[in-house]
Amino acid sequence: MTIYLYYYEGCSVKETAAAMGVKPSTVQTWLQRARARLRQTLLEEEEGNDDVRPQRVP
Repeated sequence: MTIYLYYYEGCSVKETAAAMGVKPSTVQTWLQRARARLRQTLLEEEEGNDDVRPQRVP
């Protein structure tokens, strides 16, 4: 829900916190954790699949 409100609906951290009934610092923590989790998932997929990126054509 945090990701949806912040990125897809364009709510600020403060607005997201109000909508969810939590402190803004909690929203910031959740966003930070979500970004870290996404970063880790993307790195794992990149390591497991060598042909993920298309090769450049000169």
